[in-house]
Amino acid sequence: MEINNKLLRENLKYPEYKLQIIYLTEEWQKQMNLGHYIIENTFLDITHPNDESIIAETTSNWQYLEANINWYMDKVITLRKNALERTVVHELSHVLISPMENQIKKGKEEYAELAVESIARALMVMKYGRI
Repeated sequence: MEINNKLLRENLKYPEYKLQIIYLTEEWQKQMNLGHYIIENTFLDITHPNDESIIAETTSNWQYLEANINWYMDKVITLRKNALERTVVHELSHVLISPMENQIKKGKEEYAELAVESIARALMVMKYGRI
């Protein structure tokens, strides 16, 4: 489902969120020892085609140490700063476990999501003392 791209780009938060995502990705990439990965952020002016609640989606070519995070900006601009940071950590946790995540059978993705969310929450608690 497409959204009104012009309205999204005119939202004053839009460029700020993009810069914040880039900054947080770089910072957490270091903290999570993912510096050997090339991680790109792609900012999309559409909602996720299958699930409008998805904020971001990560794909990884782990054998080449590459990953891409697609950000669905209509959802991103609704987030508070701490929720955005949690989402960045969650998506980078997908990169962290991507070699194992690719072995999970289709239809069992919730196991990977649980592992990723558990890692992300543990990291946030370590840094901030809370989720």
